[in-house]
Amino acid sequence: MLYGLLRATGKRRKHISARTVRHVAGVLNVCLNKAFKLELIPVNPMLRVELPSVEKRDVRSLTPDEIHRLREVCRGDWTFALVEMALATGARRGELVALQWAEVDLIHASLTISKSLEQTAAGLRVKRPKNGKTRTCTLPQSSIAALQFQRDQQAEARRLFAGDYQDRGLVFCQPDGSHHEPDLVSQVIVRRIRKAGITDASLHTLRHTHASNLLSNGVPLPAVSARLGHSDPNVTARIYSHALPADDQRAADTGDAIIDGPVQ
Repeated sequence: MLYGLLRATGKRRKHISARTVRHVAGVLNVCLNKAFKLELIPVNPMLRVELPSVEKRDVRSLTPDEIHRLREVCRGDWTFALVEMALATGARRGELVALQWAEVDLIHASLTISKSLEQTAAGLRVKRPKNGKTRTCTLPQSSIAALQFQRDQQAEARRLFAGDYQDRGLVFCQPDGSHHEPDLVSQVIVRRIRKAGITDASLHTLRHTHASNLLSNGVPLPAVSARLGHSDPNVTARIYSHALPADDQRAADTGDAIIDGPVQ
């Protein structure tokens, strides 16, 4: 059944990926473990299943030229501020569309990420971030300017909709103030990315770009991990190991210093 999923049509892909199949298997494994503990089945059959392997690839990051082209394509509408915030904070899609103005401090250039918006069969639901913890990010001045532009655009939309405006205090929302649907946000950003002449990239690529740039410029791994909202720095290191050439060079330089230094 699990291997049959590899031939099933995905929502936006030709086939469901091996990674998704492994996620399904994980849920199934938890269910069958519970059934085993309740003595409803003699053994968890998932113990005998060999799952499909996932091809490991370095995460895709945008080049400086690609970042410039994307920003120019988005300039002038709400996607510009969203792209700026994704590049400046590495926040996940659900965290960005759940962000409220009360969590943004324009004076001290910071924001607090305390929730995420997810799409379910029953509709949109606000929940805690992926690791369940609230985190604060310091913002660069470029994103502050983008947020101020976004706030001005919302003020105009609020004036036009008048009493029909749904004021939920959201930073990124529909013209009437209601939540964006996360899937639709991703589709809009992908269209902007393609218009900028960029291939093999998505909204999540902006998160990877943020993390890779920080690590390759020497920002400590624990600081980057905390900024991304990872539960463990080891997760960050595993995903972005390719972005640590400077650390590797420093290790080599330290080795030279030890070898060439005075004998104790």
